[in-house]
Amino acid sequence: MHFRYVWALASETVVDFECVDVFELAEDRTRFTRMTIIYDTARLGDDFEAPRENA
Repeated sequence: MHFRYVWALASETVVDFECVDVFELAEDRTRFTRMTIIYDTARLGDDFEAPRENA
């Protein structure tokens, strides 16, 4: 699935970025067995890695 997120970072800066979530299904296709999220935070810089004060 392809998503566009609008996210508030620890610095309170609001950013938007795109990502892809890849789902693997169980053999009977009734549930997900794995999910991989793929996104690139390079343009978000240090804000993305900044720790949350209350985390």
